[in-house]
Amino acid sequence: MSYNVFRIRYGIAIADPDMPSPRYHNVVFVETETNGGGYIHHVTGEITSGMSYASKSAKRPEDSDAFYAKDYLGTIQISNYPHRMDDVLKAQPPPPK
Repeated sequence: MSYNVFRIRYGIAIADPDMPSPRYHNVVFVETETNGGGYIHHVTGEITSGMSYASKSAKRPEDSDAFYAKDYLGTIQISNYPHRMDDVLKAQPPPPK
């Protein structure tokens, strides 16, 4: 058995006027619930003070007002989730200050 994994893009509430638009907050979403809910894996914080990896439970992405797009990435075995996902994503360097 496995969970579906997606890249989700959400619109940004306050755009940076010095950056080209449109810009999106990209997350890895693992669908663990039959109703489409699951877990978001993403980078949080502010670019000026530093960012770090975090995960949190989430409702079905399409139900969010900020939802923009959903791209299928693949699957992860239920027996490997969340520890293998966390290992891979924690190993990625966050955006620099």
